[in-house]
Amino acid sequence: MPNSPDPAAMASVGNQDRLVESALMRLDAIKDPCSAATGMPLGLVEMGLIKRLDIDPDGAATVELRLTAPFCHMIAFFHREITEGMLTLSGITDVTVSTDDGLDWHSGLMSPAARAARAKIWRSLQSTPPDDTADMPAGDVIT
Repeated sequence: MPNSPDPAAMASVGNQDRLVESALMRLDAIKDPCSAATGMPLGLVEMGLIKRLDIDPDGAATVELRLTAPFCHMIAFFHREITEGMLTLSGITDVTVSTDDGLDWHSGLMSPAARAARAKIWRSLQSTPPDDTADMPAGDVIT
């Protein structure tokens, strides 16, 4: 007689999958400050900044964050927001956040929807008329 799946083990896998899904949603709710500064706030997941997420059966989460630049000034912000946000999830008992060296991120890691929105913004910027004040001598003031 073949072994039948253990219902408790199957439920545990299902719960783990839901926890990972909830964690990814929580991480995506954290907006990348640099994208927000450009007028297009993107979540960490859609921005392609989550390199790895592991949650062990005891609820300890490990998040590896991909930086967009080696000298990112927002590392402390990311650590705080990720840790505090993940600990709000039922089932998460501990959070460890690590970052890479900021050398491997590229726009191809962004979600397709984020890339499309970014392209639309770039197109609109290219068709924006130049700033009328750009040719003014330094020190001139517009009144």
